[in-house]
Amino acid sequence: MNLAKLKSVVKKVKGKNGMIDCIIIPIEENDLFLSKKGSVFIDLIAFENDKIKEYTHMLKQSIDGDKYKAMTKDEQFAMPILGNLEYIDDTSSSAPSVSTELPDAKDLTVEEEQSDDLPF
Repeated sequence: MNLAKLKSVVKKVKGKNGMIDCIIIPIEENDLFLSKKGSVFIDLIAFENDKIKEYTHMLKQSIDGDKYKAMTKDEQFAMPILGNLEYIDDTSSSAPSVSTELPDAKDLTVEEEQSDDLPF
């Protein structure tokens, strides 16, 4: 998934061991959901794709129905494709295993102060 297709900025920020590349994704501006446990979620929808042979579906963000209806057709069409799906034959023994359990967000701190330093 191409996270840079969301409203975001990529910049170098000072970390513990020097400058590191980061992507900063505003939660509210991207219609993301911040849970009480500190996890951040995005709703996605997959559309069948018959134009690119390698991919079976394309991924777009799914937003609130009222908000979507309030958008113009041009705004709806301009919503970016965030990624693609491809079929993987899971009958082979070399197929990767997939966990359906979501990890908890650990040690998440939301800082509201102005700072260029990151805790990592």
